[in-house]
Amino acid sequence: MEDVVTLEVEGAVARIGLNRPSKRNAYNRAVLARLDEVLASLADDEGVGVVVLFGQGGTFCSGGDLVEVRGLAHGGQDDLQDGWFDPLYGLTRRLTSLPVPTVAAVRGLALAGGLELAMCCDFIVTSDDARLGDQHINAGLIPGGGATQLLAERVGRQRAMELILTGRRVRGQEAAAIGLALWSAAEDEFDARLEDFLSTLTAKRPAAVEAVKLLMSRTFDLEDVRAEMAVAVRDMTSPPTLELLDSFGNG
Repeated sequence: MEDVVTLEVEGAVARIGLNRPSKRNAYNRAVLARLDEVLASLADDEGVGVVVLFGQGGTFCSGGDLVEVRGLAHGGQDDLQDGWFDPLYGLTRRLTSLPVPTVAAVRGLALAGGLELAMCCDFIVTSDDARLGDQHINAGLIPGGGATQLLAERVGRQRAMELILTGRRVRGQEAAAIGLALWSAAEDEFDARLEDFLSTLTAKRPAAVEAVKLLMSRTFDLEDVRAEMAVAVRDMTSPPTLELLDSFGNG
């Protein structure tokens, strides 16, 4: 059976691939657990200078696997918290605290939980035709993986609220223009530009890079993400939201 998460380390660059292309790389509990394991191993690898997160098969990540979420939500708040949001919080903490720079290389879709996962990285870079958006609101849901905090940190409160409450998608070029992405490139130029960026990062003195990242991470409070998750747990286990999840899963 293929691994749901791939890892390739070449020189100072570690590339982590989400590998459920038939599900548009939606993450389930197996993906969350494997991602956490991979990141933990890289945190202790002094030879790694940058981590790239990408999606196999041409799309980054379409979000969380609602089939699994729905099943846990029907089990009640404890099941949903223990089975989904605790692992998701652990992964968020692991990814945001990694000592080396992290880059989300976004092609295709980065939606809902997929966008939240990308925003846990230090940098988001996109192809011009990539589509990014929170979109929880379009299914009648609220964000639960940190979007209210992570998106506001990148684009400001007003723009973040607009994107979350309208549920609209943005293309790569707009994502770069509003600060959601660092840059966007044409598909045929994306790989070369990414490699140039990675080479620039890995050429710097590792101790200096780690110190800068540690100092800048002090502006981000994971407790605010935990608070968002607590609200999501209560909402997703309520009867009206369970009905929404059931209709979405059957639709």
